[in-house]
Amino acid sequence: MKIKVDDEEVTQGEDGMYLVEVDNSQDNSSLWAEVTTETSQVKIKDTNGETSYDSPSNQKNISLKENITDVTVTVKNGAGEEKRIHSKNTKRDNLQ
Repeated sequence: MKIKVDDEEVTQGEDGMYLVEVDNSQDNSSLWAEVTTETSQVKIKDTNGETSYDSPSNQKNISLKENITDVTVTVKNGAGEEKRIHSKNTKRDNLQ
């Protein structure tokens, strides 16, 4: 799976989470996720709601009003099994 935030590809950390740093002044970002298999679908969920499943990619505008924004990307394969992947979008001034 590929995940991009504002057209920048994000790599998955060792803990399985995608950590995204954004400028402190940003109020929103665009999160895009793509699956590589033809039978899989992807949806994106944040505090403002979620998209419906789509294939092979999906995009959602993410509100960054909070200092840390959690986003869940769910992939459903052709057999109907779901896997959830988490992205944490953090404003740069709040990184420790």
